[in-house]
Amino acid sequence: MPRRVWTGPWINELEFEYTAEASGLTQDEYAPVFVRYMTSALAHGTEKLFFANFKFPPPHIPTGLQVPFTEASALIDSTDQRTLLFQVVRTFIQRFDRFEGVEVLRETIEEGIYPNQGMFKIATEGHYRFVVEGKNHYILWGSGGVLPEIQGNARVTSILGATTVMDAGDIVLTGMPIYVTAV
Repeated sequence: MPRRVWTGPWINELEFEYTAEASGLTQDEYAPVFVRYMTSALAHGTEKLFFANFKFPPPHIPTGLQVPFTEASALIDSTDQRTLLFQVVRTFIQRFDRFEGVEVLRETIEEGIYPNQGMFKIATEGHYRFVVEGKNHYILWGSGGVLPEIQGNARVTSILGATTVMDAGDIVLTGMPIYVTAV
């Protein structure tokens, strides 16, 4: 009979309950942070992402109880309209749904403090290679240019889905994540 060995807890799912308000960010400012968290989580073994702040106000909260977040971190607002974060998540899913593998090529993690919220860690620079349908797709942010393995014409997509084609050597990274694939 095979012997079982305790290897500790097994965690492969992550619930996003973080709120833009907790950090004092607007939805526009929070969107790239959200992408960084999703990317880093998947790159480090998370297999499923859940979004706790799906709709504002949440239908399961009884009338009169305080909701712990606002529309700034919800995917659907109080008028049942899709928010900017909804578009960010949809673009992410369209690009990376059913990815076959992911590799951290470069990552810098830094700590910070949000007022009244305590410590947090976030990737301030990230270069990740996802394999989707046998092709390399990159999520990049930070400073400088892209890694040398990305050459020639590249399709660059913003976190909101706007796409342009340009020479990979002309790509300049910022704190705003971008999605890059070879053309």
